[in-house]
Amino acid sequence: MSQQQPEVRKKREICFCELHPDSEQALTALQLLSGIEEIDAVRRVTRRCIEVEYRLRKIRIKIIEELLAHAGFHLDNSLMTRIKRALWHYTEQVEFENLQLPNHTFLDTTEVFINRYRHLRHGCRDDRPEHWRKYL
Repeated sequence: MSQQQPEVRKKREICFCELHPDSEQALTALQLLSGIEEIDAVRRVTRRCIEVEYRLRKIRIKIIEELLAHAGFHLDNSLMTRIKRALWHYTEQVEFENLQLPNHTFLDTTEVFINRYRHLRHGCRDDRPEHWRKYL
């Protein structure tokens, strides 16, 4: 029986830098992103921020931010925003990769420990070539 995985929806806030010739970057970005099929909803939160809603299987926040940067928008680069952004990028990448794996590809726990044991350096293995082992 095949079990369908649930759809993972994300809602993220993207803020823009104040120091930009376009003082209404949020409004311009809203117009740009609302035409993209992979993005479910875009709304303006403040004068400098928008909220983007999307499905993780279709697009990730990193791709959206790269699209905006490539289009000439300046994203907010304050310390807190960069930390949040890095955390979002990492967690979404991990979630996305986990969604792509079918359940049967996961290793059994004993296989993991056996593989780990084989690669550890311990006294049960003699790394010397066969012809050197008889001289001890």
